Amino acid sequence: MKIAVIGAGAMGGAVASGLCAAGCDYKITVSNPSAGHLKPLKEMGIAVTSDNTVAVRDADIVILAVKPWVIESVIAEIRPVLDYSRQTVAAIVAGVPGRQLCEWFLKDSELPQLMIVMPNTAMEVGSSMTF
Repeated sequence: MKIAVIGAGAMGGAVASGLCAAGCDYKITVSNPSAGHLKPLKEMGIAVTSDNTVAVRDADIVILAVKPWVIESVIAEIRPVLDYSRQTVAAIVAGVPGRQLCEWFLKDSELPQLMIVMPNTAMEVGSSMTF
């Protein structure tokens, strides 16, 4: 399974690290504009990039773990390359209503499979609850 994580801050970094540490056969790619946030993930063997479209293009699951004030621009950037028929999007974005996310994702009267999730950073060590 291929998983793209957009955002390598506290939440995105914890998700990617936790998935990697779980020892499952995931192919993980993390995208972030800051190379400093990507360096420790790369050292763990996780593929990294600063190009969101490269990260999501072949992913089965796309995890959006970005700040609320950048989510709209990230969605606008990746929406053209998302394949709504096969990709699932999980949004970890505090304070952004699901209705708003749906409006931003809407493409040709279609929406991707969209989950709104709220884990905590304990995911990094396999001890997180996710809603």
